[in-house]
Amino acid sequence: MNTVVDAGSGKTSEELASLKTITTVVYALQALSFAFGVTALVGLIINYVKRDDVAGTLYESHFNWQIRTFWWACCGRAGFDPDLRVRLAWSCCSCLDLGHLPRRQGLAQVE
Repeated sequence: MNTVVDAGSGKTSEELASLKTITTVVYALQALSFAFGVTALVGLIINYVKRDDVAGTLYESHFNWQIRTFWWACCGRAGFDPDLRVRLAWSCCSCLDLGHLPRRQGLAQVE
């Protein structure tokens, strides 16, 4: 059997075809995220899991672009979505464990 190996990465043509398919699937997941937001997160997980496999290939730049696009989109959405800003602030406060701060026990009774 004749297999072609990419000189730069050492990947066979079958491995490169598989990486191309994965890259295309992640682009499709990002496009679907306009309708179903969770698909972008699935694509991001695939990017991080397969990142070592694409190292040294032409798909490495695509993976880097896809990852950066996800994070910039999150930042952009946080800038325009007040509800998301509140949820992010709440999450940050929860991570910082600000529960030890004194809280008001109740409203003062006005007579």
